[in-house]
Amino acid sequence: MITKSKQALKFLSDENRVKVSLRLRGRQMARPELAVKVMNEFFEMVKEKGQMDKPPVQEGRSITMMLAPIAKK
Repeated sequence: MITKSKQALKFLSDENRVKVSLRLRGRQMARPELAVKVMNEFFEMVKEKGQMDKPPVQEGRSITMMLAPIAKK
């Protein structure tokens, strides 16, 4: 997850939006709240460069969230 957060920080510092997605497989479907917890931990890693544009939402087997760069004043 460290590599993914470094890439997300790179995109956010270039003023790009980032879509983070997880795919639930098999028994993971029984505990989607753990996947949301992983998403929130990921956001904690990148929150100095980005803000949560869309919170984690489950759509079938995937959970997605959108991150946007922090607006410069």
